[in-house]
Amino acid sequence: MAIAPVNKFISIAVPVAPGLQELYEVPTGTSALVLYAQVANVGVGTYPTVTFVQRRESRSTGLTRDIRVIKDVEIPPNDGVILIDGRMVLEKTPLIVDRVYISAIQSGVSTIVDVQYTEPTGVCTVMTEGNHGFSVGDQVTMAGIAFTCDNNTSGITTTIFPDPQASYIVNTVADSKVFSTNVGRANGIIHFFNAANHRFIRSVDNAITIVSSSDKYTPSDATYTPKNGKLKLNLVNNSLFTSSTSHTPSDIEYNAHVGILTVYTATAHGFSSGNLIKFDDYALTVKCSMDGKSTNHTYPRPTDPMHNKWQSITVESTTKFKLDVGASPTRWYNASFAEYDPTVGITTITVGSNTFRGPSKHTPTNAAYNPTTGVFTITLNNHRFNNGDWINIATESLVMSCNYNGASGTAAQKSYPRTTDSAYGKWIRISNVTTNTFEVQVLNTTPSTNTNAHTFVSWADNAISRATSTVKIATESLRFTCAKDNNATNHDYPRATAGDGSPDPAYNTSVPIVARTDTTVALGIGTADFSDVGLHTFVSPTKQKPTAATYNASTGAMTVTIASHGFELGDAIKIDNNSMTFECNYGGGGEENYPRATDPAADTWLPISNVTTNTFDVNVGGAGAAASNAHTFKIATAGISRSVVRAGGDYDHDFVSAVNNSMKRSTEAITIDNSSLIFSCSQDGFGSEHAYPRPGDPASGVNLGIIEADPNSITVNVGISTAGGLVAPLQMEFLASILENSNA
Repeated sequence: MAIAPVNKFISIAVPVAPGLQELYEVPTGTSALVLYAQVANVGVGTYPTVTFVQRRESRSTGLTRDIRVIKDVEIPPNDGVILIDGRMVLEKTPLIVDRVYISAIQSGVSTIVDVQYTEPTGVCTVMTEGNHGFSVGDQVTMAGIAFTCDNNTSGITTTIFPDPQASYIVNTVADSKVFSTNVGRANGIIHFFNAANHRFIRSVDNAITIVSSSDKYTPSDATYTPKNGKLKLNLVNNSLFTSSTSHTPSDIEYNAHVGILTVYTATAHGFSSGNLIKFDDYALTVKCSMDGKSTNHTYPRPTDPMHNKWQSITVESTTKFKLDVGASPTRWYNASFAEYDPTVGITTITVGSNTFRGPSKHTPTNAAYNPTTGVFTITLNNHRFNNGDWINIATESLVMSCNYNGASGTAAQKSYPRTTDSAYGKWIRISNVTTNTFEVQVLNTTPSTNTNAHTFVSWADNAISRATSTVKIATESLRFTCAKDNNATNHDYPRATAGDGSPDPAYNTSVPIVARTDTTVALGIGTADFSDVGLHTFVSPTKQKPTAATYNASTGAMTVTIASHGFELGDAIKIDNNSMTFECNYGGGGEENYPRATDPAADTWLPISNVTTNTFDVNVGGAGAAASNAHTFKIATAGISRSVVRAGGDYDHDFVSAVNNSMKRSTEAITIDNSSLIFSCSQDGFGSEHAYPRPGDPASGVNLGIIEADPNSITVNVGISTAGGLVAPLQMEFLASILENSNA
């Protein structure tokens, strides 16, 4: 039977702040009637004006259309204006959504340049650009304040405050530009002020001029970051940097933690700070401590931040300069499940959401096989592979001809590797790399049982897979039982000492990522003797229980005691919420369980340091307002998880060589026409358009050196902005009655 629509009356009563303010959006499955709406002037001797707008948005395109119900109507003192006195229909359908907005112009408006928010007191200390004119006890409204907050559940977000709109009482006035007010608690969430967000609208034609060539471009998009002054302009398929010069580094040093590359040249380079540098792909060869510096690695790869990218430099001497090429942040993952196939040496681990990169695919053009040595020489023109890279040859993807037992013609052709071949399914390191060839060892024992000559016939498409990234598995962090002893005992891998006395192939080294999904990663960790090993069954990891802990509430450093924990330097831990109890006399004293959902350590991988057999250090974040109070450990549950897979990381890199003339240098700069880039901003609710650069702005009428660039964009510095919101005396209040009709 049909369900009758449900009607509901609601009222909206909010103060009106400067700028554009959203008042109401029709709920899903509902149509609405605005029955009455008014704005009252509650100021003293003021004449504000308001505009009332219905905005209809197309849900398929995001395009909007504004209908001004009333525009710039003035409200006399102690009076009001009726905006709606009848019915205005608002809808939300699969095609459209309606909202209503109000924008106000009033006296006494000041620009906010800083806000310091104190949690848990809820006190905001506000700094304005000019004199605010407030006294203690005044009512004020604020709008368009952007805060970054980290609540450890939704991540770091930027919230425009206040939402919903409210008025506040001035508590203190420090001086003509600083006052404080209480805006309420935020449930323990720390907020940090940001300058206003900017939204690109459009550009005037030919707004950008290239200084060296006088060529002009019209950006299709732009992004401005107020805190550092960077303006990124989308110039698709631009032809900049055609006049660059070529150079060769003699040495490099890379700080993976901060991403700074220090470059040395054998002779004076002649560069200046602000010049641009770009490296050809695979220009730099280094060794890395992730695999014990046993193999060469070339950078930048097509997946690296510096691929096809120009970056500005800072010159330190005539033969030395630095540039930011991107850090290598460490990411840790746990294992909720794992499978191991000992015949091909692949373990597949369920790690949850991840950003791993899978292998690349390639089609060789030739192959030569030496059955006496078991070495295949594979031809793949301009492959850019390195000695030590991992490859896999797809099953039966290579056709060779051999006259074994007198076979000839098509009868002599065989496809390799077969399921019975030792290279079947395995990931193998390559060696003896040249520009167009490399070698792989495909036999476990030599010579082959068939030493007849093998002649190349063909390769299948995408026959070769090459691992493009590697990870590390923590020592003895994966636990399995094994059919060899009828699953009677647990075995932890990778081991420093295996059954034959040597370490497991994956111990303390990098292993290739051979496949991935949104929640799993497959790793080539090495094969085992199937006849001796048998099926492996995963054993879920057991969380560990601290028996003691000391916590420095000021620095956040905590020393945890767990007897024979088995952790090592480079590991990270995750602490279950509310699993550790401390006593503290802050706020009246008592016991509290940590980490709470709002604490920095909640649901976060925390790297450990100062590892001993029974203890380790970890930083869980300071105690904020309770930083001066002692925290005494009382008890804990088994809530410490250890990371299993480690990606990225602050590894040492040793320079090996550089390709001649692989480092390009440019001195390019641009100018931006005044008032040519149109933005709106969060300060007034994105309610008006602003044209930049204005006369007098740092970017007006000057050559701007390019900070970084790629074929589709350039970034320049146009100056920082601290403006981030509006504050004004309370002068207007909005009231509306709405009838909602549910269509569900």
